[in-house]
Amino acid sequence: MNYKDLIKEFEKFAPLYLQEDFDNSGLQISPLEEEVTKAVVSLNLDRHSLELARSRGANMIFTHHPPFFLKHRNLNDDLFIKEFIKQAIREGIGVYSAHTNLDACKGGLSDYLGEILGFNFSNIILENDRGCGYGRYGEKEFESLPFLANYVKEKLNSNSCYFVDAGVKPNKIGYIPGSGDDFIGECIEKGIDTLISSEFGEFEIFWASESKLNLIDVGHFPSENIVVDIFKNFLENFNIEVFVNKKKDIRISI
Repeated sequence: MNYKDLIKEFEKFAPLYLQEDFDNSGLQISPLEEEVTKAVVSLNLDRHSLELARSRGANMIFTHHPPFFLKHRNLNDDLFIKEFIKQAIREGIGVYSAHTNLDACKGGLSDYLGEILGFNFSNIILENDRGCGYGRYGEKEFESLPFLANYVKEKLNSNSCYFVDAGVKPNKIGYIPGSGDDFIGECIEKGIDTLISSEFGEFEIFWASESKLNLIDVGHFPSENIVVDIFKNFLENFNIEVFVNKKKDIRISI
């Protein structure tokens, strides 16, 4: 299938207009050969995904995090992954990224995280004007916060997980893939008593604990690496042979 047609189909599912202003989702590097029969799916563009593409003869890599991101919108000396980008260009491997648009769309990463956790809630934590948005929440009672934290850790194969006990029993639970730092206020407003996400700052931890909001930090990687399943399922619908970058969480709990 021509890569341009493949991208058009994908963007019907996760439209680029859903991405945040700071984001840079979309085609990052065009492949040398326009026909795509094999692809690699990965959280990031890294040496593992490039080696996998080379060894399997794939000419496209689909990633969640764009290699050109924030201030790094061009190939300059400040871009720490520039060697990966150069290698992809040299070898004719295309790169396509779907980041916050895939987080927010219906059936995207927020919904899939709930599916993995066995929750499947439909209420949106931060909704946009298009009827979709970030995170999901709903009611499901657990016997204790430590029990829920351990349950989440096992479901997401996290190497490390910590929780902040705000003194309430988990009942109204929210979850957000990636960083949940910016969603504390929305969770408090919606009466959520437990938020599952990652990368909570010190002030946000204090704010949540004083507002009766439990926090479970499962780690950024475990909460987002499941994105490879979404890419894989989509691409296989178009008879693309898919190879998954099975890189594991590099954090080690001591």
